[in-house]
Order: sequence, then structure tokens, then C-alpha cells
Amino acid sequence: MVDHDQKIWHSHWFYLFHSLLLLLILFPYLDPEYSTKYPWAILMVNSVVILTIIYTVSPNIRGFLFGMMVGSPAIISFWFLDSYYAYHTVLFSTGLLYIYAICMTIKFLIRSNEFNLNQLFAATSTYILMGLTWTVMFQVIELVNPGSFYTSDEQNINNILSWSDFIYYSFTTLTTLGYGDITPVNSVARSLSILEAITGVIFIPVIISGIVSILITKTLNKRIQQAKRSN
Repeated sequence: MVDHDQKIWHSHWFYLFHSLLLLLILFPYLDPEYSTKYPWAILMVNSVVILTIIYTVSPNIRGFLFGMMVGSPAIISFWFLDSYYAYHTVLFSTGLLYIYAICMTIKFLIRSNEFNLNQLFAATSTYILMGLTWTVMFQVIELVNPGSFYTSDEQNINNILSWSDFIYYSFTTLTTLGYGDITPVNSVARSLSILEAITGVIFIPVIISGIVSILITKTLNKRIQQAKRSN
């Protein structure tokens, strides 16, 4: 039963990666500007991403139930609530879900004994989930302390940053591009921005070195087995 669960778990990373990729492609259309025109599309995209995360990172029924407990408040808030507190619920729920997904994905990568497409999708998904997690953190900072981030009047007349602004800022920081059109202006926002940049710089070399070590180990094991058979 355990082996069967593990095989099922290993085959789902394809869907997680592509759902996250879809979210990044469509994020400009998830702005409030479009939410009034196509509310059903926005609700569907967010719900599909959350359910795919839960479906993918849960290795068994217990993990699935825990994921549903963490992620379902966000889905309920998306579809049925329209209030000030619904926004807080979505941030809290999605933030916890992203962290849970990152932990489970890293656990999967550590336990892998070979590198294939599943590991590639899982590693890439972890990187995207990290960017989404930092997005939530920046939104919380702006919610607690409005004005923590500055953007010029030419780019944002009201200086009110939306979710798409924060996801853009998060991934430009994670990849250390740093265009400078959105700037952290208080110490907490700057501190988290530095930490995200460090995380982005460290993550890729660590994952790549881990993949290389797995491939080397696998190659050496094959040669040892071949040598034993020849003897």
C-alpha cells in the first residue's frame, strides 16, 4: 500500500508545475481591473491551483486531509465571501499552503534516488512556490503597514499595489533582476526583500548540485553492478 501511494505521489508533479505556470501566465488578468469583468475565470484559476497543490504534495490520505484543512478556507473565501476579512483569510490560508507544499516537495526531492522529469517538475515547482510564498509575505507587510512599498506615480497613480504587483516584485527579487520600479521603503520590507534575494541565489546552486550528486551516485552504482556481474 505504501509503495502504491508513493508511485501515485511521484506521478503528479507534472500537473503542479503546469498549474503554477498557468498562474504566472495569467497573473496580469487576475488584477482587480479584470476581476469585475471575468470573476468566474479568476475564481476557477485560483481554485484549480490550490486543489492541484493539495492533490500533488499529499502522499497519503492524512496529508490530503491536512492540505484540504489548510487550503479550503481560501477556496471558500474566493467563492462565497466578499468582505475585508476574506482577504485576510486568503492570505493566511494560501501562505500556509505554499509553505506546506514547499516542505513536502523538498521532502520528495531528498528521498529521490534518481533524477527524471518528476524531480525536474518538483524542483521547478518549489522555486515557483517560493516566489508565491514571498508574494504573500509582502502583501501582509503592506496590509499591516501601508506604504511599505513605493512605485512611481507614472506607473501607479494611487500608489496602491495589487496582487499582480506583488507577484511581479517577488519574482524579480527572487531572480535578482530588480528592475527598481517597485521599491521597499521600510526596514521590514527591505529585510524580507534581501532574504528572498539570498534564497533565490542559493536555491538554484543547491538543487543543481543535488541533482548532479544523484546522477553521479546512480552512475557509479550502475558501474559497480556491471563490474560485479562481469566478475
